[in-house]
Amino acid sequence: MAGGAVAGSADPPVDTSWVAAILALRPQYARITIHNAIRRFAGFQQWCGLRGLPSLPADPETVRLYVEAITPRYRPSMVRLRVEVIRKVHRLMDHPDPTAALAMRMRRGPGGAGEGLGFMRATRSDHDDPSDPAWVAAVKALRGAYAPKTLRECVKLVRAFEAWCEGEGRTALPATPETVAAYVAAIFPRMATSSVKTRLAFIRKVHQLMRWPDPTRSMDVKTAFRRGLRAHGAPQKQAVGMSAAIRDRLRAACPDTLLGLRDRAMISLGYDTLCRRFELVALRAEDLVVLADGTACLRVRRTKGSPHEGNQLAFVSRQGLADLQAWLSASGVVRGPILRPVYGRVVIGREMAPRAVNRCLAVAAAAAGLEPELLARLSGHSMRVGAAQDLAMSGRTLLEIMRAGRWSSLEAVAQYARAAPVNVWSPSDDTDTFLVTEARNARRRLAQARARQDP
Repeated sequence: MAGGAVAGSADPPVDTSWVAAILALRPQYARITIHNAIRRFAGFQQWCGLRGLPSLPADPETVRLYVEAITPRYRPSMVRLRVEVIRKVHRLMDHPDPTAALAMRMRRGPGGAGEGLGFMRATRSDHDDPSDPAWVAAVKALRGAYAPKTLRECVKLVRAFEAWCEGEGRTALPATPETVAAYVAAIFPRMATSSVKTRLAFIRKVHQLMRWPDPTRSMDVKTAFRRGLRAHGAPQKQAVGMSAAIRDRLRAACPDTLLGLRDRAMISLGYDTLCRRFELVALRAEDLVVLADGTACLRVRRTKGSPHEGNQLAFVSRQGLADLQAWLSASGVVRGPILRPVYGRVVIGREMAPRAVNRCLAVAAAAAGLEPELLARLSGHSMRVGAAQDLAMSGRTLLEIMRAGRWSSLEAVAQYARAAPVNVWSPSDDTDTFLVTEARNARRRLAQARARQDP
């Protein structure tokens, strides 16, 4: 239907291979959704053809002009749907996303949510703005030394501190120790300890950049922090460790389909290599080296805290290598990202999104019948945590675990190993049962505490 609308134009023939890619999504989407996606992208393709603009791949400027053209004729929600279809088709066809560079957000009119004015380019805090205060310019001057996300977060959180000070009638910058202490006392009841530390660190950094006295090191702030920690603080949450027993249950629950083979390989790779999510999805097929003992090694190109490609190695067990080779054989992947999106029987030529790792684990855990307490605490980091804990309980030294997981300090490794529940007096330590029991006890203690607080 869409192909007929485009083919009937007097313009030169256009690429319609994207239609097959959308049709391959039929097992995951309703028929009406597939129909509307084809119709909407065909409309965009026809609009581009009439103006002599490329539609696949499209330029960000082309998408911007298209949005400006259709905004007067469609509701904001319909404009958003058309932009989403353009993004989806480009990802399916392994083209750069032309909507990401625009950072388009929905702009609302003075009448509220029902009076939309279309899309606009979102203001990013890492763009230079002459109206920025001096401290924001000083933070942006650090570009290249810190990740862009870190600088944006610094500006956002310090502006939140300014907003709080304005509401309290206090001077924000430069701040006095009394002001920062009051701020800590105000935010501790509703924030995690790590979040309070992050805000203090950014306030400290801004004062250092502007050559102002640092108020965060004063005794008033330290006392307020300790007081808040004792009254509201809680241990830092850590993902539950995916032990070898849990890993095997999840592997067994993965079906022998293309999607199941990928998820099985992902679980085995995540456990064996101790990779973080973003490291795991960046592993590449051409970096796989099979060793003489039946194991394998992979180059970890993306590592935490490093903007450059890493040269560290991660090793894969025999079982993990078998799962990996089964996936590579079925998918036909010989180069590029190992873990890729799968739509039905179609393997997309790009790496998985890191957040997709959590979704795949949740699906496998539900299929394996994992206890709800464990399922709720399982995440992509669980594979790294569980492998480290298993290695510690098997007698590996902290240096060996540090090398296997590519940690930069022994303290980080010790934190993982310290959280491993080990009953040295039990002849058969059942870690999973221990975790379930502890979760139930924690919920019971919380319910009792709430009952005591209720009048």
